[in-house]
Amino acid sequence: MTIIGFIAFILILDKFAFNFMFLRLWQFSTGFMALFWIKLNKNLPKEKEDTVSKNSPITQTDFISISLTIIGSCLLPRKLDVMVLRPMVTVATAVLIGCESKNVF
Repeated sequence: MTIIGFIAFILILDKFAFNFMFLRLWQFSTGFMALFWIKLNKNLPKEKEDTVSKNSPITQTDFISISLTIIGSCLLPRKLDVMVLRPMVTVATAVLIGCESKNVF
């Protein structure tokens, strides 16, 4: 649904697609995918900390920094193409949702 909705969003006129709710569902479904990712990771069996091997040098903090930089690009004085910026900001927001912090309060 996310991919098909995004393709329809890109193919339709910019102002119509922004105001038509069914062409914006891809953004909501991206957030739902992040929520399901969190629930899936909570239900996975925990491995012993000794045997956990990190294959990726990119940490959760790196993902958060990159996502906040992408979201901050909306504040630049020069206008960026919205058809590039909207998917980037949507995915960055989903990454922030997926990187939930356990000690927020």
